[in-house]
Amino acid sequence: MPIVKYIANLKTRVGVDQEKIEARTLREVISKVSEKVPDLVDFDGKTTGLYVILVNDMDHRLLGEEYILGDNDVITILPVIHGG
Repeated sequence: MPIVKYIANLKTRVGVDQEKIEARTLREVISKVSEKVPDLVDFDGKTTGLYVILVNDMDHRLLGEEYILGDNDVITILPVIHGG
């Protein structure tokens, strides 16, 4: 099972700093995580851009949401921080 790591305030929102999620594709992981972090996706199920999602340190947009996950894959989710 892939591991999902939560960074910054997501640790508090989700209640853990990482967890294993049973999923075959990245889209399935995003869907399951969005149950805990609703602003991860919009009404159409597309990622909102409020978070950076990395798969093995690579931007998920380069892989696509249909990317087939392996047991040792690590998905890192961190909020985008805006200043100003």
